[in-house]
Parts: sequence; C-alpha cells; structure tokens
Amino acid sequence: MRHSYRPDLPPQPQPYRTQVLDHLGLVAGMFEELGITEVIDRATKQDPEMRSVTAGHAVKAMVLNGLGFINQQLYLVPHFFQNQPLSRLIAPGIQASHLNDDTLGRALDTLYDFGVTELYCLIAATAATRLELTRTFSHLDTTSFQVDGRYHSAQPPDDQVVHITQGYSRDHRPDLNEVMLELVVEHQAGIPVLMQPLSGNSHDGTAFGQVVSDHIAQLHTSANPTYLVADSALYSAENLQKLAETSLKWITRVPATLHEAQAVLAQADPQTMTPLTEGYRYRVVPSSYGGVAQRWVLIHSEPRQPQAQRTVDKQWRNQSTHEVKACQTLGRTAFACEADAHQALTRFAHDLQTTFLHDSTVSPTPHYGKRGRPGPGAQPDQTVYHIGGALASRVAARQALVDQHSCFILATNELDEAQLPAPEVLAVCLLVYAALEYRIRRALQEQGATFPDQKGKRIPNPTARWVFHYFVGIHVLYIPGQGLMILNLTDEHQHLLQLLGKRYAGLASIMASATPFWCCATPKHLTAKSGMISKP
Repeated sequence: MRHSYRPDLPPQPQPYRTQVLDHLGLVAGMFEELGITEVIDRATKQDPEMRSVTAGHAVKAMVLNGLGFINQQLYLVPHFFQNQPLSRLIAPGIQASHLNDDTLGRALDTLYDFGVTELYCLIAATAATRLELTRTFSHLDTTSFQVDGRYHSAQPPDDQVVHITQGYSRDHRPDLNEVMLELVVEHQAGIPVLMQPLSGNSHDGTAFGQVVSDHIAQLHTSANPTYLVADSALYSAENLQKLAETSLKWITRVPATLHEAQAVLAQADPQTMTPLTEGYRYRVVPSSYGGVAQRWVLIHSEPRQPQAQRTVDKQWRNQSTHEVKACQTLGRTAFACEADAHQALTRFAHDLQTTFLHDSTVSPTPHYGKRGRPGPGAQPDQTVYHIGGALASRVAARQALVDQHSCFILATNELDEAQLPAPEVLAVCLLVYAALEYRIRRALQEQGATFPDQKGKRIPNPTARWVFHYFVGIHVLYIPGQGLMILNLTDEHQHLLQLLGKRYAGLASIMASATPFWCCATPKHLTAKSGMISKP
C-alpha cells in the first residue's frame, strides 16, 4: 500500500454568506399575525409531524413570492427562495428545494378539495377579528385582468372552469382575452373577505346576484357585515328578490335608466331639498321596486355640477342646432290649406325640447298664373299657407336638466332612518398586503409618527408598496462561529418595526442570542479591504 506524503491540511474556514431579507420580513410577520398558516392547516387537517411543508407553509411561500413583486412560476419558486432565510420567513427546517412545483401543486389540490371560497372565508374572518375591524360595511365589485396568448375561447365554456375569453374591456382593448375576479372587501382596511373568479365575459349584474345566492352564508361567516355596498349592477328586480330572502342589509345606487328613477330625478329641486353636508342635499322617497320595501335617497351634489353643465351644454347645442334647421325647413314648406299648416305647427311645437316658438303665425300667400304684378281685381289661381315665427331657448328647462344630471339615487332596505342616516393565492396576497398597510398606518397614527415618502417628505399614511421598496437592500450576514448580523438596517427601519410590535422587531434572533435580528446595526468592524470581521 502506498503511503501518502501529502501533509495534513487544516480544514478550510466556512466562507461568509448572506441572504436577502428586504421587505419579506414584514410580509411574513403579517402572515403570522393574521394566523393564516394555522387556519389553513387546521381546516385541511395537516399534520406537521408527518410533513415538512404543510399546506399553510406552501401558501405562505406563494404569498411571499407574490408580494416579492417577481411572481415566479411554480417551478421557479425554489430559485426565488435560494437566497432567502427560510427558517425565519416560513418555518425552521424548510429549504428552498422543498418548495418545488410538486409540493406547491399538492397543496393547491388540498385547498381545492376543501373549497377555496370556504377556506378563504375562514382566513378573512380570522384576519378581521385579529385586526379588530368593526366590519360594518362590505363593498362588492369586480375587476378584470387581461391576458396574452392563445386560449380556447371559441369553444363552449365548461361550468366548472373559468372561461378565458373576450369581454368588455375597461382599457379599450377588446381584442385581448380576459378573466374577472369578484371581491367583497371590508371598508376599514380594504381587506378582501370574499372572492370568486369569473369568466372573462361575465356580466356584473348576473355575477352579483350569483354571489348573493351561492355565498351569502360564507359572507356572514367571514365578514358578518351590517350592510353590503355595491354599485348599480346589483340593483335589479331579480337580485332584490334574492337579497330579500336573506337577513342582509344593502346599499346600492339606482340606475338612472329605470323609468321610476327618471320620474324621481325629473322632480329634483335643490332649493327644496334638506342640507346633508357641505355641497350635498337630499330628499327621501319611499319605493317598492321589485316588490321589496326600501328607501330611495335622492342626493344633489354640487361637486358634480361642472360635469353636469358640460354634459347638458353638449346635448343642448346639438339638439338646438337640429331644431333650428327643422324650423327653417318648416318655414319654407307651403301648405295647401290653413288647417294643414296649423296641424304641422302644433306637431312641430310639441316635439321641441330645447326651444319654443315665439310669435308663431300662419300666413296665406296667393299665387297668380301670369308673371309680373297682378292687375286690380285679379283673382289668384292658388293660395298656399306658410308658417312664420322665431325660436327661443328654454332657459328654465336647461337649468332643470343640469339639476337632474347633478343628482343620483341611493337605495337601501334599511327602513329605520335612525339605524342608517341618510383566484385563491392572489386573494390571500391582497389580504396580507391590505392588512399590513392598515397596520402600518394605524401604528403611525396611534404614536403620532410619520414615514418618509418618495420625495423625503414625512407622511402618516405611506402605501405598503412604498414601505416594501424602502426595505429593499436589507441582508442577513452569517458569520462562522459568531452568528448572524443584519446589514443596512437604518434607524428609520428600526423605528417602524418597533411601532409594529414585538412580532416584527423580533421575527428571529441572532443564533443563541436573545437580541432580535431585526434590531442589529450594520457591522462597524467590517474591514472594507479584506471584508473580514474584526474583533471590537
């Protein structure tokens, strides 16, 4: 056997390494504060002892990916978490390779088997309770997402599948396919409490009625709102009948195209209406539209008057031009008898909208058979009749039309005026984002603190997206034998984390040390030339 004469080499020291934290610590902290992991694992009966990555952990990983503003596909999620401190962001022992597309796909299958809408309602209910939201009002609306690529949109849709197809485009791109998302959000923090994906060509009125029929029980579980607020798409006789079968109170806008609404708007007189707040007046009108007892509140808005003025002026000019031309044509028309002329004059005056006839006359015009001046006593061969007069503008009618366009009608089934004076991971991302923004703003308000905006001006209500951007560049430095340090954490970062509470300031600790890792300053003993840590 040959002996090796190679001398024993000392073991190589483990190199320093860093991991990117950025704003994901805030996202992970809010995810845990809302208890989303526990709700998902408890509802889907996950056993953490039997699985390294539970369904709750998988959803948390997808939310971190979604709010990382990179939005990697499922098979690229391990690449996204390659340089992230997963043991602190998700759970101890989880590695990036664990979060592969198979693991995430199985987790999504588990959510689908349980029911994504039902599960999301449980998440939203827990989040609203932990944030201490009153949940008096919930707002119902839809939004659309445009997609590129080829889809089988020409094929008949499957009832169990969201149909990606062309529909009404708010961005004036009817050539693109789209998919829609229906959301119910609470009014304080803007947290989604109910979500439903819809096909791209879904109609709001039909979708609103469907969510009332199918998910009213979940809505009561998750939000338990006192009032459901929606736009005029909810207001139809069919939807009102569906709402009447529930105990839910609602507030919506009455479409101005209804004959009953047009009759009420035609009687709008701001001078006789009761002052509401500065610039607004109102009048209560009882209604039983759709067979449901309700209150209509006719509201006059002074801020809407400039727009109403422009709209009426444009319509008024076009109609007036049309009526002037019609009057000129009528004046050139010869009628065989006086009765025909009066009949045409009456019919013309009845159709006038923006003008009226002033000093109208019907005059006979004799026609003689020979050219030139007729002689004394000559009898005309024919007598025709012409209409004369001038048009004048209806000033009072124009102002009444401006008043009508400055008004709108709200409807509610709350008859007691004393009570009421006048897709799944995407939705969880929205919930976490809205909750974190609400928590940041409330913490700043309670402490009378501010946060710098993009221009350096201190404001009390920053957006969560700007706070995320402000936290970009924060890294975790692992030092062999010494633990870890947080790099680039400024006093501004630490102040906000302290305002948010211990969960954020102490999201993790330095190895065996009890000092929260968020609260470590940038290491001052890092030598610029060598990059080594020197002892203090």
